[in-house]
Amino acid sequence: MPSVRIPVDRVCILDLRIPITLSEGEFFATSISLDVLTHVDRDHRGASLSGIARNTLEMGFRDASLDSLFSTSGTVLAGLAEKGIIVSRVRARTDIREKSTGRSVRVLSEAWENGLSYGIEITGINACPCAQESIGLKTGIVPGDSEAARLITHNQRIVSRVILKSGSLPTFSRLLHDISGVTHGPLSSTINSDEEADLLISIHGRPMFVEDIVREIALAVSGNDELDDSSEIEVTCRSLESIHPHDLEAGIVTSLGKIRQSVRLN
Repeated sequence: MPSVRIPVDRVCILDLRIPITLSEGEFFATSISLDVLTHVDRDHRGASLSGIARNTLEMGFRDASLDSLFSTSGTVLAGLAEKGIIVSRVRARTDIREKSTGRSVRVLSEAWENGLSYGIEITGINACPCAQESIGLKTGIVPGDSEAARLITHNQRIVSRVILKSGSLPTFSRLLHDISGVTHGPLSSTINSDEEADLLISIHGRPMFVEDIVREIALAVSGNDELDDSSEIEVTCRSLESIHPHDLEAGIVTSLGKIRQSVRLN
């Protein structure tokens, strides 16, 4: 019995790595990073974290599909429960890469009793609309017309994340497509000069404020017919500013039903 009898709400194992192989040949991953959370009541001293870690490491994931990564945390939570180990929450992060391009996607999953959230985080690129408008005033070129892509402006990488709580799981490829279409990500390690030119013309032709990016992502995901109106969604985007000493971030927390209703009203 502890000398100070106060319950501890959260005791965690952080960044526990378990091995994984993927069934889809174009992507690879080596491990899943897990945070395993439990608690200790007022009458106990230890949380048996070594036992939790040992039983978690015994799991491993072989030939996992990309779609199954959304429920990784739930699989671990249930696997521990089958061994009589009850934990309060499991968070999972899996970084996967495309073999041919190095494009990277982080798949996120979090499970708790009777609950699961999941999502994707990718790095894309955006052009600054403010600088482009200022330069347009000096040059006489109006952003949005056929000459807009020639305007000078600064670019920045953007890290966009979509987290969903839904009764049904979408396919990985569809959710990635929804986000990629807005953010021009994930970025490639093997982009050639022609592709680079096309990318820059595209982002300079439609620069966005960070708040516009989260709106566009939310709208794109709301068009996914694999997800019903009750699905909860959290969209965040962080702009890694290139000419400022600070970054920018915007976020939306709502349901797909509310987004779809807003679209109908517009």
